[in-house]
Order: sequence, then structure tokens, then C-alpha cells
Amino acid sequence: CEREVSGVPISSDSFGVPQSYAEETYCYDLFQGCPSIPGCPCDPFLARFAFDGVRLPGYPFPEPLPGIWKAPCHPFLGCEADEAWIGIDLNDQPRAVNCIRIFQPTHEGWPDSGYPHFSPKLTLEGWTGFQWQAIAHFSDVGHGNWSDTRPKHGMAWRLSNFDRIPLSWEVYEMAFFEEETCGNVARFSGAPGVDPRGVGGTSIDSNPALRFSEQEQACRLTRGSCSSLAFDQELVTAWVSDCSPCLQREAWIGLLFRQKPYNVRCFRLFQSADLLHRSEAIELGMWDGEKWVVERFEGGVGGGSWNYRPSDTYTAWRLLGTAETVEPWTVAGLHLYADQECSGAEVDAEPISVGSAPAYPIQNAFDFDPDGVTEWVVSCAPPRPGSTGCAQGS
Repeated sequence: CEREVSGVPISSDSFGVPQSYAEETYCYDLFQGCPSIPGCPCDPFLARFAFDGVRLPGYPFPEPLPGIWKAPCHPFLGCEADEAWIGIDLNDQPRAVNCIRIFQPTHEGWPDSGYPHFSPKLTLEGWTGFQWQAIAHFSDVGHGNWSDTRPKHGMAWRLSNFDRIPLSWEVYEMAFFEEETCGNVARFSGAPGVDPRGVGGTSIDSNPALRFSEQEQACRLTRGSCSSLAFDQELVTAWVSDCSPCLQREAWIGLLFRQKPYNVRCFRLFQSADLLHRSEAIELGMWDGEKWVVERFEGGVGGGSWNYRPSDTYTAWRLLGTAETVEPWTVAGLHLYADQECSGAEVDAEPISVGSAPAYPIQNAFDFDPDGVTEWVVSCAPPRPGSTGCAQGS
């Protein structure tokens, strides 16, 4: 709830003068009330009065009173479910709405007596072009103060870049798990009960919201500003951050859980193999109801392959190039063994690397090519500007 979406206020009418009158003829004054002007209709409950709060210096929220909107329901029986609504018309500027802040006055006599005129349950709906479509449902909406639909403690999690990224961050796939092993133990042992896709939720990211039609188009691309592309179980599609370059924690992507909080204890990530589009240090963050809190820091995260964090002791091994190279480090074949003679069975596992040059993925180093035709070529940090090789330890 940081970037407010503005538009023309609309509603299912109001409790005052019918809205068939032209709005410019209304004589209601926000601070003076209804003046006694002959022949001038007065509606003190227009939809626009729910959006006209005066913003005072030093206060985070506008003053909600005295202007209010009052739904055109029965004066004694109140509003039935799904009878009244209020919103904004964006005309030809469609935008996504993901957060709501609302002030519903408390009735006289609360909590002992009186007739409530606030709604504890709300549904956010968007116009599809021919009908209203439910986007999200909210319960336990408060009254007597500003309430918002920001996630509660543990109901949103994200991955953010800790390293500065030279260009945009590209994430091909990711998932969150409540199981410490990301479901790997259950997957290899054949035990049921762990979804390999992780916990499900609504994808969220750090990118600014696009216009509705543009956002739909972005989600049809193989790479674009669409967070759901990182949760579609397809390694040919990728979410791309809006920042380029990306400063520390500027780019992030995650999930929002609307039904209940989760305790994410493991994540898996498949990010770009390109040095210019990946971060070797990742932060796992949780929304505590007010702000993002870092739950885990993970370094040495590679690109172009699946990375599971946390990983248990000796569940991952690597060879580190500790010498500077003139050209990018290249490997045509690599085999790992459990015995010192390299004569037993090879260790069978998913290959990982810091990153790869285009058309030279890490799988080429483990493809058992006897002629060494296929190669893995690393995408590494150069030792100095203008160099094409790899820096020591990169």
C-alpha cells in the first residue's frame, strides 16, 4: 500500500440525492455541510467523499472525516450481502490493484449497542470488459481506524538479491517449502506428501504494476515482467526484474498467501546462468505484517542449474578455479567418485555451477562425451575491466 492508484470515484449510488443529477450542481461543502441555497440539491454521501481526505504534514494517512460515502441501502435494515459497492474508474488507464486501505466509522454505542454500519468482509473485484470478476476476498476488516489488506505475519515470503546485479535479475523457476529439505528426502525415498512445486500462493514481485492489457501480454512472453513466469514449472520462461542494474535488495520475487501463514524453511531457485543477470548471494525474507524481515542469508548460489537452500553437510560438492584464466574456464568432461581410486561407481546427482555462457550449459561437462566435443564454458567475473577470462576464485 505505497503507490496509490487514482481515478474517478464510482459506487452503487449513495444514500443522498440520486446520482442522476450532475455532480457540479451538488452544493455540499466538505467543511460547511449542506448550505441553504434555493434550488440546489445536496448529497453529503457521494463516492468521491471517500477519497477526498485531507493530507496533513507529518501524518502517514489522510484525515478520513468529515466527508464520507454512505451506501444506498435500506435506512433501517441496512445492506444485504453483495448489495453495495464503491471503487474507482481508471478510464483508459487500466492498472492492477493489489492492496486496499479503508476507514470505516464505528457506530454509536459500539460495542454494547447500536446498529453497525461497517462491513467486516470485502471482495475486491475488477472489471473484465463485460462483467465484474472477484480478484481477492478479505475478512476481519476493521473499523474506527485505518485498516489495510497488507499481508499478516508470515503470509508473504520473497527472495531478494544481496549482490549488486550488473543488469536485470532473471529467475526461471523457484519454489518455497515448509520442509527443511525442499522435499528432496521424500522425493528420493519415494515417500508421499510433499508437493515438488512447493507451497502455492499468489506470485508477487518488486516490479511496478503494468497496465492491465500490458500485464496480460507480459505473462504470455517467455521472458518479461510477470512474476508468475517463475512459478509455471517451465524452465523456458523467466521473470525479469524492472531494475537494471539492480542494487542490493532492489529486485525481489515471492509468494503471497491469502488463506494462512507459512513457515518457509527451504527454497529452490533456478536463476540465469549469465553473470550479468544473476546474484550469488540471496536473502530469504518474510513479511511480519509491517516490513520485510530477513530469515536466511545464502551465499554461493549458482546460475543455470537448480540450487536448494539450505543444503545439509556434504550434500553438494564443487571444484573452484583458484587461478586466473586468460579466457573463460572451459571443461569438456568431469566425473566425481566416492572412492580415492576413481574406480567405483560415479556419484550421480544434478550438476551445478556458478553460471554458464550461452550454448555451453553445465550439463555438457557431465554428458559422458568420449570425444570431448561438448563443453561447459563458465560465465565468470573478469580479473580486470576489458578482460575475457576469469578472476581468481570466480
